[in-house]
Amino acid sequence: MNRPAMLPRTLGFREGLAVLVGIIIGSGIFRGPGKVLAACGTPGWTLAAWVVGGVLSFIGALVVAELCARLPRAGGTYAFLKEAWGAPSAFAFAVSALIAFKPLAIAGIARVCGEHALIAFGMRDPSAAVVGATSVGLVAGLTLFNIRGVRGSARLQIVATIAKAVALGAVIVAAWWFGNADGFRPVSGAAAMPSATAFAGALAAVLWAYDGWADLGYLAGEVKEPARILPRLFAVGLAVVAAFYLAANLAYLSALPPDRMAAGKTVAVDALSGLLGNGAAVTAAAAAIAVSTFGALNASILSGGRIPYAAAADGLLPAKLARLDAAGTPTTALALQGGLSAVLAASATFEDLADAFIVTTWAWYVPMAIAAVKLRRAAGAPAAGTYAMPWYPWPVVVFVVAATLFLGLRFAADPLAKIAAGFTVATWVLGRLLHGGVRESGASNRGDPRPDLPEDPRGGS
Repeated sequence: MNRPAMLPRTLGFREGLAVLVGIIIGSGIFRGPGKVLAACGTPGWTLAAWVVGGVLSFIGALVVAELCARLPRAGGTYAFLKEAWGAPSAFAFAVSALIAFKPLAIAGIARVCGEHALIAFGMRDPSAAVVGATSVGLVAGLTLFNIRGVRGSARLQIVATIAKAVALGAVIVAAWWFGNADGFRPVSGAAAMPSATAFAGALAAVLWAYDGWADLGYLAGEVKEPARILPRLFAVGLAVVAAFYLAANLAYLSALPPDRMAAGKTVAVDALSGLLGNGAAVTAAAAAIAVSTFGALNASILSGGRIPYAAAADGLLPAKLARLDAAGTPTTALALQGGLSAVLAASATFEDLADAFIVTTWAWYVPMAIAAVKLRRAAGAPAAGTYAMPWYPWPVVVFVVAATLFLGLRFAADPLAKIAAGFTVATWVLGRLLHGGVRESGASNRGDPRPDLPEDPRGGS
């Protein structure tokens, strides 16, 4: 097996923390809290769901960081699955990325961006059809932008990150000054304790907001003193994100009547409207969120060619997906991704898109986590001085048990979860039929895209 060159270790704790927080915080905290409250019924259980999601993400980050330190390969999860489980699983994951969870994520972010852009332009309550059309326009425009080989500029991402921080900070600060603690009441008719299936439904929205932790492990090959810094980085970084999320939820609960928040779709804008009653503030908040999610949408579309490129270069997907145009752009992969994303953005709600995305991705996180155990058995523990997950094997055990329980509850209660599970099984069966005879399971360098292709940060969802 060819060994890739080691990445330079240039990130210290502060730099890694900034990258980590910037990747994770995205559209979910502006769109998902209403659904979480509706499912949980009470503020206490709502906040508990955000804490549980943060803990699960932290444990998952510990596991995936070891995989990334062991295999600092392009493609991330694709490379781990190919190394541990072989070509059929790698093929199935690549197909899932290309035609399922990547388009689902792009469509979901596009709808949040479209909703808030319309509010910023004066449409306080845009219809589903108008939101869908706007979302399709955003997906089509940014896909064509990236197919032309124009890379998303660093300035755009910096502006988007600042807008995200300003919007979230404005809601939290306004709640601090103008909020009403008497608003912390249960939703009308809510039970004192949600059922397990209801809590799992809330957790699906929470995990969408935390999504990106699997990509955080890509830092493992670039962090100085990884054995010492990475555990502290993940613990502090996810604690910071969780603190932001809890503070934002407290702001929403302070600003909005519980029934309105539970039914709300643009809770951050609704909260500022309820706190300040100021049209200019609402417009500014909606514009900031639109800019933030526009940056996340561009990054998600831009990174879409990474996994299919790696799989096609390894001979698992059609070779055309590995072809780059003169500008170095994987045109075919981006065009296919854009078309599927546009169809989903026009035809599905944000809630359905987020639910299907989480079930589809978490179905792959389970074999990915078990891969850490399999690779340890095959190659031994990581070498001294490199990163190794603390408390091994308990992070894997806890994560796999919790993820399996979550997926089982979603499968029992949500028809979309059944469709996602069936799709995942079908891709694996197809992989066995097409590539079951491939004996090589190692993650060769053939799948490494050109250095100027972007990584695949799904975060910022």
